[in-house]
Amino acid sequence: MKTFGETIREIRINKNIKQKNMSSVRQSSLANIESGRIPSVEIFMDILQELDINVLEFFYIQNDFKLVERDHLFKLFREQKQSLNEPFLLSLIAKYDEYLSRANDPFAESLRHVLSISVEINRKQTFDIESQEAKDIWERIAMQEVWYHNDIYLITKIFYTFPVDHAEKVIVRTTEELKKI
Repeated sequence: MKTFGETIREIRINKNIKQKNMSSVRQSSLANIESGRIPSVEIFMDILQELDINVLEFFYIQNDFKLVERDHLFKLFREQKQSLNEPFLLSLIAKYDEYLSRANDPFAESLRHVLSISVEINRKQTFDIESQEAKDIWERIAMQEVWYHNDIYLITKIFYTFPVDHAEKVIVRTTEELKKI
């Protein structure tokens, strides 16, 4: 993977922008960044704006035009259209397990639990299952004053495992949180 500076330089040169023509940062500072100095978040965001590149695209370029592993796994998760393809689910669980053996990533861990829940639902052919993982995810998110995008995404993947009266409460809270976005 390229460094921040190498990636900034690559984008800048590809867009035919000279260091001296960058208004978001002094030429000497940009030269230092392109030589390996890590910019502050504010300067980094200013540079990206001037280069007309968003953060996700920057990291995609930095990773040689490939998604980073976490984003690739999330993409595979989202592409799963239904929970009946057990071989696909088990293969994806193995990929998540391999990733999680190297990374402390609560969101990926929660997605891995959702995959296990899908396998259980498929095997039992019912949504009426007892899932401690789903309860743990719910309890963690429910305690938060504000729910973020990933929290809402997870809730939409597990609410159907709860008893109807509890699922209704989850849906009401999720709807309230969605209105904030």
